[in-house]
Amino acid sequence: MKFAKRLASEASRKGSFAAAYFDYRAAKKAIKDDIHKSDVAGSSFQKLLESELRKVSQFYSEAADRIEATLQSLRGTQGGGSAQQLSVVQAEIKELIKFVALNYLAVVKAIKKRNRQLKETFGGSASISLQALDMLGHEVFFTSPRLAHLATQADVLASASGLAASAAAGATGVAAAMIAQPAEAGAVLEDYQCPICLDTLHNPVVLTCAHRFCWGCLVAHVTAVRDQQLPLAPAAQDGKAATDAGSSATNSLQLLERIAAQDDSEGVQRFYNCPVCRKPQLLDVDSLSVDPFLSSFIESLKVLSVNGAPGTRTATVMTPKAHTLPLSTVMTKAASPPERVCGILPPQRPEHSGRLCVLLDLDGTLVSSYTPRRAPRLPPYVRTHVVGMGSKLNPGGVFVVERPGLREFLEELASFAEVVIFTAGLEDYAKPIVDALDPKRNLFAHRIYREGTLRTEYYQCVKDMARVGRDLRRTVLVDDTPLAFLHQPDNGVPVLGFRGDPDDRLLQEAVLPLMQVLSKEADVRRVLQRRFDMTTWFRRNSFPIDTILEQAKDHACMARERHRDGGDCVAAAPLPLQASPTSPVKPGTPMAVATAAGPSSPRSSALDAKSIRCNKGSSNGPCYTFTGPRQPTPTKRFALVTDFDKTLTDFDAGETIVERLAPELLPMLIGLDAGQSYIPITNTILSEIQRRGVSRDQLLTALQQLGGELPLASVELLRMMRGASIDVKVLSDCNSVFIGHILAGAKLKGHVQEVITNPAAFEWVAVAAPDGAGAAEGTAAALQRTAGQRLVIRPHYDANDASVVITTAGQGCCSGGSDQCSCKRGVAGSPPRPHGCPRCPDNLCKGLEVQRLLHGNMYSALVYCGDGANDVCAALALRPQDWVLARAGHPLAAYIEEARGNSTLPQVVARVAVWNTHEELLVCVRQVVDV
Repeated sequence: MKFAKRLASEASRKGSFAAAYFDYRAAKKAIKDDIHKSDVAGSSFQKLLESELRKVSQFYSEAADRIEATLQSLRGTQGGGSAQQLSVVQAEIKELIKFVALNYLAVVKAIKKRNRQLKETFGGSASISLQALDMLGHEVFFTSPRLAHLATQADVLASASGLAASAAAGATGVAAAMIAQPAEAGAVLEDYQCPICLDTLHNPVVLTCAHRFCWGCLVAHVTAVRDQQLPLAPAAQDGKAATDAGSSATNSLQLLERIAAQDDSEGVQRFYNCPVCRKPQLLDVDSLSVDPFLSSFIESLKVLSVNGAPGTRTATVMTPKAHTLPLSTVMTKAASPPERVCGILPPQRPEHSGRLCVLLDLDGTLVSSYTPRRAPRLPPYVRTHVVGMGSKLNPGGVFVVERPGLREFLEELASFAEVVIFTAGLEDYAKPIVDALDPKRNLFAHRIYREGTLRTEYYQCVKDMARVGRDLRRTVLVDDTPLAFLHQPDNGVPVLGFRGDPDDRLLQEAVLPLMQVLSKEADVRRVLQRRFDMTTWFRRNSFPIDTILEQAKDHACMARERHRDGGDCVAAAPLPLQASPTSPVKPGTPMAVATAAGPSSPRSSALDAKSIRCNKGSSNGPCYTFTGPRQPTPTKRFALVTDFDKTLTDFDAGETIVERLAPELLPMLIGLDAGQSYIPITNTILSEIQRRGVSRDQLLTALQQLGGELPLASVELLRMMRGASIDVKVLSDCNSVFIGHILAGAKLKGHVQEVITNPAAFEWVAVAAPDGAGAAEGTAAALQRTAGQRLVIRPHYDANDASVVITTAGQGCCSGGSDQCSCKRGVAGSPPRPHGCPRCPDNLCKGLEVQRLLHGNMYSALVYCGDGANDVCAALALRPQDWVLARAGHPLAAYIEEARGNSTLPQVVARVAVWNTHEELLVCVRQVVDV
């Protein structure tokens, strides 16, 4: 009833549209007539449906003819029409798009109602159910992209008119845009980005809903969706597939078998949802056509954004046609003598001398990795491996999916280039994967792991090619994360991340041909600059790329000078940390407070007690004076203070979320030092997740789903505490959004009195709009423009907190010059921790927070539950009447055990109990608090 009223209201509001809307009330009446007449075939409804569809399609065609004629007349006028005229046309197009959408919904709802009511009335004797898309698939108003193309033309004319208005007069239509300034053209280009790759449209395709995509991106999306819905061929289901999974002929045959195995009545899927608005589209990949009007306009804007007005500079921008030409024809300059280089890698072997050096990322570029229990279901022809069983970081192993064609790609690439793996993953994680990819060790000349990356404020794992030891003119990095080549943007090849799609063909059809072309070039940088222009991409995404490149160049010069002087050019100190462009630092603000944070990252359970011995022979740690109120006597017997990750849960929240939403980024989290703040790296990952299209709602939904995976014993523990009126406080290095939504998903948020963690909030990621955009903005542009929200997490510790005074800031710290110290404060010469505790990261000291609770004197005893190395400081702060419940096999229990046998280590004076499973934790707490 609500939809019928809305449809009637919308129709009555539109004078010329009113009679053209689908008559939803008449459709409902026809259904009742069929039921009254016992017409199991639904003849009355069928007749009315066909009549109404013809009516809607006829009105659509007439309206589109009228709009097209108006646009043609405007394109022929001086300046392509005034802003007011174009605004009227855009408004009319917007109303017609709404007309199409409402009629589509009306038809779908009417057919669903008809199917349901006939089935309820006549049961099995009812006529075969109608399918809405089968009926709509023959109607021009639903299948024709004409209106979407008209919307695009109107937007282009409006954009060109806006550019021309700020430039010299005398040109008309799109040509007027040619005299605009580069900055203005670049701003307009922001409106013409593909929602899939988030880059400027290339060979644009416009769907019926007016959303625009790159042809290649849309084809990849449709192929992936189609493959997910194709059943396995009977032979594959019975396990009779050919054993030679490496044969491309076998792969093709199996794919054909999967398609042929479908029921002929279904046919191969014709409809695919728009990736943005989810409206079904009647798509044929083989007949997708590029919008020539839009393509021409975008190419002209690209020229302007780089070169300005015609005549000001020679334009050198590749057109769609130029993409099909060999890049080697662009440049014929003879190679100059190779530069003397130094770096991570040894000199090239004789067989590689003079060859192109290709640095290949691992996760997301060559493979996709998962934990074995979350391994995706894949066709048998996809190569997979389970590696790293029993390793320190991944004792359960890693499930690895090879990008299709990887082996053939590597074999061909190694025949003409020096191939080097350059990954941000730790060696313990990445080496087993690389060994599986290259068991004979004849494909990769060298391997560089995370230790070879550079930590900066903008990105935690920059792959600075100046440090590798190869001539930059003949070096290229292929990576799915553009920030990896932040220091050498013209040496990078950005690729779409691999997420396990069995029909992915990027390596063989895109990357390999490009590498073959680059192998013949004297300087790859000029070719890649023309091809990708990553410097402009960084600038558009608010990175001060000019400053970054200048600093990187200075750093490389100093490294070369050290090399000439006989020093090591690789062991140079990292670049000075800068403030992130998305998190500006106010003058005078301590770095620990100003740095943007991220969610909890995985803590390695393999850390030994040695990594937290920082105060040999001294007191348990820094002491604090608190100025807050203090109870004269305790008013409650107990408070349960618990860690979150791996203590209250059986997973690490940050690791699990990244694994589910962007698994190719997971290796960046693994293996960070326990005393190091997880804030910079996780903030980078959250930003990258948002950039890859993961929305705020998707993130929160995933968190709430995690709440359903809380151990039942943990759920019972929190309910038991609430029933006994015992306060529960979560003390965690995670963040408030993660913890809050996981608890909400488990319906336990009201069972926790306080969460002490890093505060978090979502921030809008602004999308640049051209000058003058506003009320007259085009319909298609409004639909196309997207903005997201990125989760930003701030450090919990506030150096300006007046309620706490560090009275012995250095107490418990090792001497700065001790070679035996393993507190790992960071790079040499870094300042002490702002809170004075060498064990804890800058953003949160758990010992400080426990001491704050003890100062309040509200509880007679604290019961602390923990597992990790960052729980040691909290345990050392407890009193003899308090309890520590440490998880067996984790760093906290290991430290307590070692300290008992080593009197030089600070001792935990609280009573200790060890637990392994959450059921054991529940029993321990029940016995301690006696409930």
